Amino acid sequence: MTTVKLSISSKNLNSHVNYHKPKKTYAITNNNKEQTKTDFLEQTKKKGEINQKQKEILKKIAKITLMSGMVFLTSTHPTFAAVAVPVATAQEVDIMNMGKYLITATTALGVVAAIIAYQFAGGLRIFRKGEVANKWSTDIKKGFIQILTAPFLFALLHVVVQYFLGGFDWFSMIK
Repeated sequence: MTTVKLSISSKNLNSHVNYHKPKKTYAITNNNKEQTKTDFLEQTKKKGEINQKQKEILKKIAKITLMSGMVFLTSTHPTFAAVAVPVATAQEVDIMNMGKYLITATTALGVVAAIIAYQFAGGLRIFRKGEVANKWSTDIKKGFIQILTAPFLFALLHVVVQYFLGGFDWFSMIK
């Protein structure tokens, strides 16, 4: 076992300036044991329980996966769409266009509101209201994600309901 002492300090310190810990010392030890690298998910499977740090890592993985999936869905080229287009009446097309316009407008308003609220949270940090600003920032991020994912979730819910209940006569009359 080897121990190395590492000292980090600042150069050219001014005597009239009050520095916060200008010199730090760290003791670094090296154990000569071989450490096997294992995958994070394999470690959690072996242990059977997940601690708080692992939960945070899993949350980060889930967020990254969700965001990359959203990027893929929003950047998909129109040529991937189905070639066969169902025939719709003019009234159905107008309703769909109005729905698309409302979804786009509310999403745009939500994005603008999130940007403005996030700037207010930054302003709170200027006035040393860090705790309130952190709570605001968290709520703003959650609301922003909700605004972006709501149209997809409700469209998915509509498709699932149509799939499971579309064959019943009583459901066909409701359409």
